[in-house]
Amino acid sequence: MSQKTTVDHDLEQESGEWTFDEEVAQQFDDHVRKSIPLYSHIQSQVLNLTDWFLQSEGDEHVYDLGCATGTTIDLLVDRYGPTAPPKFTGIDIQAPMLEKARERVGDHPSVSLVQADISTQMSFPNATVVTSLFTLSFVREEQRKRLISQIYDDLEHGGAFIFVEKTRASAPFFQDIWNEEYWDFKSRQDLSAEAILGKARTLRGQLRPLTVDEYESMLAEAGFDVERRVDIFYKWYPWTGFVARKT
Repeated sequence: MSQKTTVDHDLEQESGEWTFDEEVAQQFDDHVRKSIPLYSHIQSQVLNLTDWFLQSEGDEHVYDLGCATGTTIDLLVDRYGPTAPPKFTGIDIQAPMLEKARERVGDHPSVSLVQADISTQMSFPNATVVTSLFTLSFVREEQRKRLISQIYDDLEHGGAFIFVEKTRASAPFFQDIWNEEYWDFKSRQDLSAEAILGKARTLRGQLRPLTVDEYESMLAEAGFDVERRVDIFYKWYPWTGFVARKT
């Protein structure tokens, strides 16, 4: 029988069964900043990158996969306006997270928030930009490959796939460093050793990080020109941000 374990001061989850339920949704915005280094900076970087691919005219469409409580969508609406193009679609499988996103973003004609499982077959019509922050690692590898291929197929020429994930080091020596630097970061966020270990236990079998090389192989298999049209815009030990442009 699974037992609950502490992952933050007053947040508990089942071991091996991390889920973005109502309890997590209520505390997500605070917890994610303790869990992901430079979280607000990453959001700003992603927002700035979209400027290079969006013109705020025509039939442009931005999809945010695993939109959680709507931070990225809300920033995009503030940047580009709630009524004019482009259109924004946030997708998340968890209803409690989408409810928080609706509270944050409000009701705008350019915004749709959709409950769906991105690991199943789905499409992204008229996609100019697809963003995905800290979501792909929860998708099984074969489904991840299919999802990235679908994103490539649906992106307009000149459009971009921007995503950030926890990644594995290419060598065990560096993986040890990445792990310990990450634990030190969490300790500095006033998370106890019990909470740090507890979070790791809840993610067993849930989080499936890949190496940078493995992601680049997936992108190449999907059709992206990895040599000339894919680059890394963010790196902090086990965290990596990619931008892939379709041409």
